[in-house]
Amino acid sequence: MRANGAAAPVRFPSASTRDFFVSGYADGAEALSGSAAVVDEPVGDGRTVAFGFEPNFRAFTDGTARILRNALLGAAPAAFEDAASEPALAARAAAKAVAAPHDPVRLVVKASGERAAAAVLERQGLSGRVVRTRGRASFTIPNPGGKAGDELPWTRTLASELQRTGVPVVMYQVP
Repeated sequence: MRANGAAAPVRFPSASTRDFFVSGYADGAEALSGSAAVVDEPVGDGRTVAFGFEPNFRAFTDGTARILRNALLGAAPAAFEDAASEPALAARAAAKAVAAPHDPVRLVVKASGERAAAAVLERQGLSGRVVRTRGRASFTIPNPGGKAGDELPWTRTLASELQRTGVPVVMYQVP
């Protein structure tokens, strides 16, 4: 999850530090490295707190109970600038001028399959950002219209082509 300018009071630690610990059979957890875990964003006269994980997993989790309580009952973080002020209006106008991709398609493959996956994407006429971490290659394929997977005709053909060519897929996430 990316904060896109909003407050991110909780972030996952960098995967290269000792603070990043994965228990059990997590696969591809490096994708969380440095990303926002909680985002606190002003909306109208209130705010929205978005969690990148389930804060009430199985009804109680020691580490997240306080975060959830603060999101529900706590005071808003530091007051935001007056929404009608000249700088705030200019900032909103500038933000609207920037095209930001929403709900990208994510593909994570084993490092051994990076070239084959890139070739499949190229044949499909797709491109995106690649991040390499600990034996994995993560492709983020933009979805500028923020469409759902069934509205993107290439998502099914991409999945079939990846399987047909034997790309070692770890995760394929479609909005």
